Amino acid sequence: CARALLRDGFLQLSATLEEENRALKAQKAEHKLAENQRDEYMRKLNQLSDELAQILAAVRGYNKVKEALQREINKCQGSCKEAQKVLENSQLKYEKLVRTAEDESKNRWPDWDGQPIPLTRKDTRAAMIKLAEDKIRSRESDKRKQGIADCTIPIALDKYNKAMTAYQELKTDIEEMKVKLDMLNKDVVLRTRRL
Repeated sequence: CARALLRDGFLQLSATLEEENRALKAQKAEHKLAENQRDEYMRKLNQLSDELAQILAAVRGYNKVKEALQREINKCQGSCKEAQKVLENSQLKYEKLVRTAEDESKNRWPDWDGQPIPLTRKDTRAAMIKLAEDKIRSRESDKRKQGIADCTIPIALDKYNKAMTAYQELKTDIEEMKVKLDMLNKDVVLRTRRL
């Protein structure tokens, strides 16, 4: 009986030990699985850290390029503003030059038609004054030959308007004469038929 008790106690201890051994093995397996998961997470975390470091380095590089481009843009904008000022000043100078040239042309050539006189780089002020004076003399001699030496633009326009009015009157007279002539021709045809 003592043996049976000892055997039962031993069997119970063996069973308990086996259960504890299985529980220990299960804990070791869970521990190993947890360690493997931890290692996998650490590997992924290191990989993500490396990728993040690369992305941050690329962003820093992009920021440097962006800053350099922004400096270049600012420099170009400054140059554009200066160029715009120069262009505006040149435009004002050109407009002033054109006004001066028109005024001078009107003063030196009273019958000037308002059309710009073509110039080249070789033309000088003295040469242009001489050319204008030559043209004035030539025009005056042509006017004298045509008998309109004292005729100015307003007088010429008045003469033109009077001539145009006279022409229109003569044209209407001719039209009326044509109508009357047609009537007379018809009358002649009718009278010759009756005879």
